[in-house]
Amino acid sequence: MTSKRYLIIGGVAGGMSAATRLRRLDEHARITVLERGGHVSFANCGLPYHLGGVIEERGDLLLQTPESLAARFDLDVRVRTEAVAIDRAAQTVLVRDLVTGEETTEAYDALVLSPGATPARPPMPGGDRMLTLRDIDDLDRAMAELDDAPRSALVIGAGFIGLEMVENLVHRGLGVTLVELGDQVLPPLDPEMAAPVAERLREAGVDVRLGTQVTELGPDTGQLDDGTVVPAEFVLGSIGVRPDTALAVAAGLELGERGGIRVGDDLRTSDPRIWAVGDAVEKVDAVSGEHRLVALAGLANRHGRLAADAITGRDIRVRDALGTAVVGVLGLTIASTGSPEKQLRRSGRELRVIHTHPVSHAGYYPGAEQMAFKLVVDAATDEILGAQAVGGDGVDKRIDVIATAMAGGLAASDLADLELAYAPQFSSAKDPVNLLGYVALNAVDGLTPSIQWHELDAAMAAGDVLVDVRTPGEFADGAIPGSINVPLDELRSRIGELPAGRLIVHCKVGQRGHTAVRLLAQHGRDAVNLDGGYLTWRAGRAAHAHVAAPHVVAPAPPPDRGRGTRARSRDLRDARRARASIASSESVGARHPRRNRHERRNRHERHRTHRMGRLGLVRRHRPADRGHLRRDLRPDGRHRAGQRLLPHRGGNPVHVRRRGVGMVAPDQRPAADPRGDRTARRSHVGSRDRDHPRDPERGQPALPAARPAVVVDDRHRPGHPRDLRADRARS
Repeated sequence: MTSKRYLIIGGVAGGMSAATRLRRLDEHARITVLERGGHVSFANCGLPYHLGGVIEERGDLLLQTPESLAARFDLDVRVRTEAVAIDRAAQTVLVRDLVTGEETTEAYDALVLSPGATPARPPMPGGDRMLTLRDIDDLDRAMAELDDAPRSALVIGAGFIGLEMVENLVHRGLGVTLVELGDQVLPPLDPEMAAPVAERLREAGVDVRLGTQVTELGPDTGQLDDGTVVPAEFVLGSIGVRPDTALAVAAGLELGERGGIRVGDDLRTSDPRIWAVGDAVEKVDAVSGEHRLVALAGLANRHGRLAADAITGRDIRVRDALGTAVVGVLGLTIASTGSPEKQLRRSGRELRVIHTHPVSHAGYYPGAEQMAFKLVVDAATDEILGAQAVGGDGVDKRIDVIATAMAGGLAASDLADLELAYAPQFSSAKDPVNLLGYVALNAVDGLTPSIQWHELDAAMAAGDVLVDVRTPGEFADGAIPGSINVPLDELRSRIGELPAGRLIVHCKVGQRGHTAVRLLAQHGRDAVNLDGGYLTWRAGRAAHAHVAAPHVVAPAPPPDRGRGTRARSRDLRDARRARASIASSESVGARHPRRNRHERRNRHERHRTHRMGRLGLVRRHRPADRGHLRRDLRPDGRHRAGQRLLPHRGGNPVHVRRRGVGMVAPDQRPAADPRGDRTARRSHVGSRDRDHPRDPERGQPALPAARPAVVVDDRHRPGHPRDLRADRARS
């Protein structure tokens, strides 16, 4: 039997997935992979994190080599080898060795194109200084420049990859300027969802320049089109990619409307013996049905596998692309799926939009973080068209659930009935996804009509009255201009005071507003809820305000060249977090010292717990991890009652006092002091766990006796100026 000849042009995600799948399906085939670069299988999504020192070893990014692929899969992998031309009639490819210049011809029975995409480079004077980050060679060039210890960096483009570059350059201790031609960071998101990301960047000292572009690069500066000059010793560009279709065009293959290779339902090109996968290929949009370019690793891997199935005669189904994506930026997690509102409104589609602001898990359990969610729904069919989320832990899994619901054809109101995993440290009994479903169901049933933040000005100009149902304290902290304050708990008795006409009701996040609308409607008043409340309105206004606002950013401190990059990055990160924590605590405490005392303590304790965990001493634990209560020995041999033995990272136990300070690794416990025993100072941390009535909007228990986070006593760390062992020595 004659062996099949499979030729694959391009490695990494799509090409290597096709090659290894072909081998698993056909042991006797001759499979050849041609890769123009020096590495055929590497973690391109991890490149920014080696740049920032998070991934310390360059070798960790190299997943497979030609030798390892030959040994395991019997693949003929050739790096530094370029496919020059395709002869479709003869079913051959002209191949050039980029090292020796030698040219040969390779025949094929089936050909897979996976050429990827090339970074866009705007023409400008000095543009050759701009680095990109697409492969290992790009990474090596960038690391070589960083070895010269620049103090400033300019990142051009505020998309997903651009923000990953910014984060890692900040971690290295560079002063970073971010320039984006659009009017917001993360252009695929809607503006009110992108605003918290821009705010976090500015808090970290990043000089964010929106609505402008770089016109010239000097030796260590960049000039913008508004005439300003920014420091730019190190320049990285991330302004998008273009599909690499030169080989396909030369071969006469059909291209799509967006300039990518056009493929059918079986990933076959206009030539029946040629398949194409990856970033160079147009995908069908799952929402609009139009063809578009979606450069995502997950799609490339999956389509490479499917192409191999199709080549070997199997029936395949290529799903339309949702474009589900996630990125982490300076402690924030941002994720999206489907289409944004702004894109759908341009298409003229009738929409219903939902904003919520739940917490990541049960608010009474330590560490809960507020998130912002947005769900875009077809107003006529209740079909989910898109979702976006910004927050901390748990954002990614909620967007994954919604993406799965979209793939399964669930309606928005069906989200209310999803049975999702719950424990206090992971979620709430009403998961944020369920909450979106509840709001959607209320809208479908006509119980709570709503208005969007960008529609508010026009509505008020038309005579609608804005009623703020938050507490007087919240109203004093910040209010929408033109609103009147009638707290929800007083609304029933004060309905007669409200002006005539339609009322627009709002609270902080929308839940109290929903209650107010239901109350007013049953008293005969025409009322609508401001969707997402004050937080969504504030984020939307901030997104527009920063476009034309002057950019005044304190310069980042110069790096200490006497210390290592990772040490400098840790110092800067800790300093930023400490300043933010202190400023937030002081401002909140000054306004509401009694109501927010637990919130301030929780924030401080979470920061210290994170810092100790990063040092490898301790970590926060879940109740499921907790061991039995036991009595342990003090260093002098006497018993210390009421401790809990928890498993520590690496298998070592950690001792946590039930009601006081102290997560202390065993190897860091203070030694016995023959001159006496002096126990550590203790901080009262509140009552034991119990289920309290809650205010879901604030994410805090309604009763002040709820238990905040465990206090971590930094003084147990050896070398700390207040080391407890020194205290004992003095006693």
